[in-house]
Amino acid sequence: MVWLLPETLWITAATFFLRGRNHCQILDEYEPFLQLIGPSRAIVFDSPVIFEIELKLKGATNSKDRPLFTDTFQYKGTYGGLCTPLSNDRCTVTLSFEELCETVQATILSVRVSQGPWPFENGCRVAACTDSSNAKLVLLESFDPLVPDGDGNYLDLPRRVVSVGLKGWLHVYVWADTETAAPLYSSTDRRGVVSFAPKLGGVSQDTCVVGDSTVEVIVAWSLVLRTDTILAKGHLRDNARA
Repeated sequence: MVWLLPETLWITAATFFLRGRNHCQILDEYEPFLQLIGPSRAIVFDSPVIFEIELKLKGATNSKDRPLFTDTFQYKGTYGGLCTPLSNDRCTVTLSFEELCETVQATILSVRVSQGPWPFENGCRVAACTDSSNAKLVLLESFDPLVPDGDGNYLDLPRRVVSVGLKGWLHVYVWADTETAAPLYSSTDRRGVVSFAPKLGGVSQDTCVVGDSTVEVIVAWSLVLRTDTILAKGHLRDNARA
């Protein structure tokens, strides 16, 4: 499991990855990335942050489980993209993250098929990126058939929160896999994208075409909040970094 712990007593640790042995993830050279589920809100950075990582190898029984990687990393701040490799004698874990200034929080409220057939019977990927970074934040990835979540043809996103710079745009990409041997995301005919200008509050909505279907994306905007500042001072703190 992997989680992030700010060095303040009043902010709860943010979980990025947490799985029990009955719901473990299989990693190999083709799929080396952990399927993250968080954070559930933007992380405000104004003091050192500690990443704590514990990964295990699943055995035939509980007693056969073996430690794979256990380590901590203290992040003290840097601008721009950052990849930090952490190694032991069994593997290397790379942390990739980015610090942004003057941001708002975008919460992807829903991604649903509003018109046409369900296009995700062979797999799906939903990812987001901003103008400040070329890296795509994966919100959902599945190589197995997906079924709608609820009556409204919704995709069930394990991640929903993206930090967006006030001077940039948020881009949300939706891919649908096909039955062909071509790898997922190799073609643009089964990919749609919507772009949103950031707001200080409110909701944005737009649609894109994925194959023969129309997909609707709804995003809610909010300020990045500091829990301790609100409780102690009763107002928001300016110029927070996320």
